[in-house]
Amino acid sequence: MEEYFYEIDLSWKSEKAGFLTSHGVDEIKVFSPIETPREKKNQWTPEQLLGASVSSCFMTTFLEIAEKNNLEVISYQSQCFVKLEKKTDKFTTEEILIRPIVKLKSNNSFLLAQRCLDEAETACPSRKALKISIEIHPIFEYLNKPGKKSKT
Repeated sequence: MEEYFYEIDLSWKSEKAGFLTSHGVDEIKVFSPIETPREKKNQWTPEQLLGASVSSCFMTTFLEIAEKNNLEVISYQSQCFVKLEKKTDKFTTEEILIRPIVKLKSNNSFLLAQRCLDEAETACPSRKALKISIEIHPIFEYLNKPGKKSKT
């Protein structure tokens, strides 16, 4: 059995702001807008970091599975949306939506890419750790579009 441990340190600085640090990486300033999520949009919030964590974990899981299946991915980018709801005067994270945009060499790779995405959905460690709904809505783009000849 292999085990890995990640140490993340948090230091409170002022008001509702703190700094996240971990050995070998840049410090991140975080802010928790307790009264309303509309406050301080210019600083990372725990909800944004949660979305970033799940989104980046899904990407790396997908790319690892794609590599093992010899799927040639030209590019990958995604959008992530975290839904917060106020219930009985408290905010709760209700849902995360990830919209990956996967660019492939041609549409011939579509079925393999879809299988790799499906496998990544069940294998992603961050996704498995959460009890909230996490939806994946992929968009596929192709380098060589059907019906068009590519220039070489």
